[in-house]
Amino acid sequence: MKKEELIARIEDLSNENEYEAITWLLTKDNMSPKITRKLKQIFSQVDDEHVISVLATSMEISATSTNGAISAIMLGYIGKPQVIPHIMNALDKGGGLALLPSINQSTLKKEVFEIIKYIGEPTVEPLLQELDHRAEYLSEREFIGNALNEIATQESIPLLLEYFKSERIEVREVVASTLNALDWQPENNQQKIIFLIAIHSWDELVDIDDPAVVNYLTKLLVDNQYSDEVIKVLGQIGDQRAINPILDHLKNANPFQRAKRESYVDALTSIAKRHRDSVKIALQDSHRKTKKIAKLVLKKI
Repeated sequence: MKKEELIARIEDLSNENEYEAITWLLTKDNMSPKITRKLKQIFSQVDDEHVISVLATSMEISATSTNGAISAIMLGYIGKPQVIPHIMNALDKGGGLALLPSINQSTLKKEVFEIIKYIGEPTVEPLLQELDHRAEYLSEREFIGNALNEIATQESIPLLLEYFKSERIEVREVVASTLNALDWQPENNQQKIIFLIAIHSWDELVDIDDPAVVNYLTKLLVDNQYSDEVIKVLGQIGDQRAINPILDHLKNANPFQRAKRESYVDALTSIAKRHRDSVKIALQDSHRKTKKIAKLVLKKI
C-alpha cells in the first residue's frame, strides 16, 4: 500500500473509531515521518477511556510482536497520564516486565519507556501509584524507578515526598533514588535518616546525633531487612537500646553463617565499650545461641 493510500486508510479508520485496526496496518518499515505526524495528530485528540483500554489490550495480547509495540506507540501519541496504568498492566501481563529485566532487551518495554518520556512530568503521579501497587516485584520497581529518574523534575518533589512517607521500604528506596537524582536535600533529621537508609548510605547514619536513628534501624532488624548492614551500624553507634533487638535477631539467625555470627560479636563488643554492664546482663539469656555469642563477647570485654 502506497504512503498516500495508507494515510487515507488511517483517516477513514479513525473517523470510524476503529483505532485498533490502524495498528494492524502499520509496521516499523511503513511508519515514515509523514505517517507519524498524521498518527500523532489523530491520536492526540483521543480522550476516550474505551479506546485506551482497547489499545492496551491489543498491546498485551501482541506483547511479543510488532503489533504490540505499535499499540504502545499509539497509546503514547494519546499523550495523557491516564494511559500509564493501562500500559503498565499490559506490559506486565504480556511478560515484558517479568521476563526481561533490561529496558533495552524488549522492544515493547522500550516503546513504553518512550511513552513515559513523551508525556513527561505528568506521568510522575500515575507512576508512583503503580509503584505503590507493584513494589514487591523487583523488575517492576526497577522499570518505574528508571522512568521516574528520566522524567521527574523539581516540580515533582512535593509528590515524591508524599510517597517517601510510605511504610514500604521498597517504595522509599525508589523515591529516594529519584530525589537523589534531583539533588534534593533532607529538611530535618527524620527525612535525613529515612533518606540515608533508602539509599543505603549506612556509614553516614553513625554521625547523626539523634535517638531516632536507632529506632529506625532496630525496626529494620525486626523486619529482617538489611540485617548485616544494620547490625554493623548499631554496633558503631553503641546505643544500649540495640542490645536486645540484636540478640533477638541472633536467636532466629542461620547458625551456619560464621561471618554473621562474627558481626553479632563485633556489634555487641562495640556497644559494651559504653554499656558493659547492660551487655553482660543481656548475655545471661539462657538461649543456646546467646550463650555461644556471650562467651566470645565476654572474652573481648
